[in-house]
Amino acid sequence: MPSTTPTISLYKSDESTFNDAKFASVVSNFYGTMLSNQITLGNEIESVIAGSLWDIYVD
Repeated sequence: MPSTTPTISLYKSDESTFNDAKFASVVSNFYGTMLSNQITLGNEIESVIAGSLWDIYVD
């Protein structure tokens, strides 16, 4: 029979307290990496997306 370790113990963080500066740094690094890895879709595709963006949100 597999181990029945309680879920909370299995996924609990090793961090004892929340650290605002560390969180801000991790989020900033994540978005910086994501931004640097973006590719250009091209003018035609970008104009189609921009033209129909509100239709996507309204639906």
